[in-house]
Amino acid sequence: RTLTFSMRHRALRTAAFLFPQKVLERIVYEDKYLSGSPDETCSLKECSFGIFVAKEIEEMGLPLPHSDLVRLSSMDFASYARALWRNYGSRDMKGSKGRMLLLLFQMSLRNPQPDTEFLRTLLSEMNRHALPRSLFLSIEALSIHRKRVGLDRFETVQTIVETGMKFFVSALVFEISGASWDDGNID
Repeated sequence: RTLTFSMRHRALRTAAFLFPQKVLERIVYEDKYLSGSPDETCSLKECSFGIFVAKEIEEMGLPLPHSDLVRLSSMDFASYARALWRNYGSRDMKGSKGRMLLLLFQMSLRNPQPDTEFLRTLLSEMNRHALPRSLFLSIEALSIHRKRVGLDRFETVQTIVETGMKFFVSALVFEISGASWDDGNID
């Protein structure tokens, strides 16, 4: 029976919900669940992100560079994000465009010194394709990593954030006003 990365991701999330983090880390370490060859190991934190990326890529039908979780988790995510952008960025993703752009953004932020120009490009694409959820989640991730990214050098982010937030609020108001509530009490 084949275990997909989606199955592995769900199992890891379930285990994280059921067990305290320290217990889970000890079990993973002692039973060598996250190791490839004897000299290749992966921390729970590293493999958690690696399995998340693999699950997302697998579900979007894009190619994975490895089937080995340890190798996937130790790859250069920023380079892989750029390769995916170069090869699949202009394709119609059948409803997964926002998902792909958000994943590329998250992968790029894993780099110790993220490429701010690439991050700008991804934010602009989210804005251009009118993807408020992806834009909002990217801005949230950007705020978490603001010191490493150097937001003070990110002069166009304010414009993108303002435009994105206006679009997000407009879409939200449209959704609320378009809903048919019988009592009509929308404050």
